[in-house]
Amino acid sequence: IRFIFDTAVSLNADCSDDVLQSAFELCERYKKMLSRTVEDSDVSRINNSEGAVSVSDDTVRILSRAMYYSELSGGKFDVTIYPVSSLWDFKNAVVPSRDEIAEALKNVDYQSVSIDGNTVTAGKSGVDLGGIAKGSGMIHPNMATMLVFLTTDCIIAIKNDVLYSRNVIFYCSVIRRASPSRRATTV
Repeated sequence: IRFIFDTAVSLNADCSDDVLQSAFELCERYKKMLSRTVEDSDVSRINNSEGAVSVSDDTVRILSRAMYYSELSGGKFDVTIYPVSSLWDFKNAVVPSRDEIAEALKNVDYQSVSIDGNTVTAGKSGVDLGGIAKGSGMIHPNMATMLVFLTTDCIIAIKNDVLYSRNVIFYCSVIRRASPSRRATTV
């Protein structure tokens, strides 16, 4: 178990330690790219600029998916929640006031984000991919793809989202969401 994405990550597979290490490295790579709290991540660079920022293909792919869900939900899921989410400081137990939240909500508008190729502009909104990057299946399939070629059974757990793979000779098509009775517990 390692602490990545501000949560416990557990990878268990019938494979070599090198394969598991590679999967953890992939988690770290995504963290360095998608975290709003990593200073030089693509997301932080978007949030610290009111202009256009060039980002990786992976960031564009995940941000585009987040934009799709923002549009699909009519903004109920809004990738531009950063002005609000950034008000909390969990390490120092800082909780914003209702007035601070109300003021920050004025800058939440997924329609303010523009993606042109690998160039992203978010204006004053900023983005927070925490609602989609770690628990949505956006990262899991990439790790699962790597593991399925190298092992016969694997369990990938990020927070409480768990994917199981059994007899993975059939590539990723056999990877499925675990039923509640098969969820792994991490400490």
